[in-house]
Amino acid sequence: MPALSVIIADDHQLIRAGLSTLLETQTDLKVTAQCRTGRETLAALGSQPCHVLLLDLSLPDMSGLDVLKTARTRFPSVAVLVVSGFPERQFGINVLRTLERLRAAAAAEDIASLLAVPAGAPLLAVRRLALTYRERPVELRVSHVNTAHHEYENSFGKAEGLVA
Repeated sequence: MPALSVIIADDHQLIRAGLSTLLETQTDLKVTAQCRTGRETLAALGSQPCHVLLLDLSLPDMSGLDVLKTARTRFPSVAVLVVSGFPERQFGINVLRTLERLRAAAAAEDIASLLAVPAGAPLLAVRRLALTYRERPVELRVSHVNTAHHEYENSFGKAEGLVA
């Protein structure tokens, strides 16, 4: 299988070099470009092979969210992973939405052995789907909780200090 091509977009040379060095140790990944600005990133997406874009939200010439919107429109087959040290929680709300479904379930044999419960024991099955801009799925997580030993709490509504 050919290696996945990756473009790294971050305004800090040290971060780009570190990510590139780390990714190049993987035989199934190849860094095809390192970009410092949003404009460089969009140009590289148009001229270099790219399966995955590692995108910082804070770039010197334009917002990483603007790069994300343009990339999603012009290069829809490219998967985008947003990376940022930005302290603002608002960015995560703009980029990611999570859907969660809970249901009662009887423990299947394989799940029961992992949780050390008898087969058929009552469990809480949690299915969590994370979506990005334009509803593109980025994560699907299915977990099972032994309700005899755990408590589950979920809150809905606006978190204090966040702008919707």
